[in-house]
Amino acid sequence: MFGACRVVDGDVPRLTTSGASEIRLLFFPQSEVEIIDTWHVAGLRGTGCHDHTVDDLFVPAHRTCRFSDEPLQPGPLYSLPPIMLCIAPMAAVAIGIARHALDALKELAGAKTPVRSQSVLREHPLAQFQIGQAEGLLRSGRAFLYESLAASWDAAQRGQRLTWEQRGLVWLATTQAVDQAVQVIDLVFRAGGGSSVYASLPIERCLRDLHTLAQHHSVAPHNYEIAGQLFLGFDIAGSHWGRDYRGDAP
Repeated sequence: MFGACRVVDGDVPRLTTSGASEIRLLFFPQSEVEIIDTWHVAGLRGTGCHDHTVDDLFVPAHRTCRFSDEPLQPGPLYSLPPIMLCIAPMAAVAIGIARHALDALKELAGAKTPVRSQSVLREHPLAQFQIGQAEGLLRSGRAFLYESLAASWDAAQRGQRLTWEQRGLVWLATTQAVDQAVQVIDLVFRAGGGSSVYASLPIERCLRDLHTLAQHHSVAPHNYEIAGQLFLGFDIAGSHWGRDYRGDAP
């Protein structure tokens, strides 16, 4: 297992070259860890993200690393900023959940006749509007994510380190994709009417899972503020976007 901690000298936090607090990852045997059963949540229940505690454990330096350390393995994948690389799959999960919910709604729309209606849901203009809007939100979020990742991967394959704009666009695209996936599931949930609340359909679980995922600090709305600072020419190296900064992004 691993844990993350802030590095301090005495009582003073140690800072990285970017001015952010230094975070070090520590790797240790699972046998040294006490799992605290805290993951009783609305969504993403299967991830088992319990709390854990470690007491009075010595971890040697060779089993620690910083996000900003140079990679030990060669190749373009390992040259990418590690935190940025880890958050992008969160958007992929959100997009997949939203797609599953939207597909479930389309199937429901062909079978359900709403109360006080003589036609199935798919014939209703409001449902058509909601499905069209949801498809636009989902596909545009996915396209932005793929575009920003493709540009970063292309740079990595050429042996280049990412610029701040390339790094920032992945953070922004990830946040935007999750944000729009949440909008999609809300549209789907409303369009499905009373059927959406039943556990026999996947829509209610998708709603819980997506809203839980969107609470993660890595995709929180403050990313829009940092993106705005980036596009206005501010130095964002000291923000949490810079925790995996290796000192070479132009």
